[in-house]
Amino acid sequence: MSKRLLAYLLLLAAPLAAAEDARQIVAESQRRGRADSQRYEGSLEVIGANNKVSKKRWQSDRLGSYGDSKAFIRFTEPPEVKGVALLVINHPDRSSDQWMWTPAIGRDRRIAQQDRSTRFFGTDFSFEDLEERDVLAHRIETQAGQEFTIYFLARLDSQRQLRSRAI
Repeated sequence: MSKRLLAYLLLLAAPLAAAEDARQIVAESQRRGRADSQRYEGSLEVIGANNKVSKKRWQSDRLGSYGDSKAFIRFTEPPEVKGVALLVINHPDRSSDQWMWTPAIGRDRRIAQQDRSTRFFGTDFSFEDLEERDVLAHRIETQAGQEFTIYFLARLDSQRQLRSRAI
């Protein structure tokens, strides 16, 4: 085999090897996160128009193993979202079921599938981002840059059609 052909084959195989490495990283992350339950507190700062900073804090509880669990997220700050809660029931074979409780109106509402891609509480996150995803439901894509490689997780629906892409 000529050196030129070997170099060409290596160039073709490199993205496949990188994709497998990315898949292994995601799989290992999911493996390490497996637990019967989980509890944590989180916070984030949202920088809006005119550089106005809004801090949001929440508590999260999860029962069940990854991909087949019930998660409860309750906001604790600021006062305008305190008490707002989200219940996410994850299923291994379909999209999650999601409900939001709003204390100001004293009722819950189901988050419809078509609304899952909308922004969540003024952040760049969406309701869809709160779902637990299985690594097997993703296609790993790469884009080589001059200084680094970018990995994309392409989420596929049940018909293996592209639903969303994330870095």
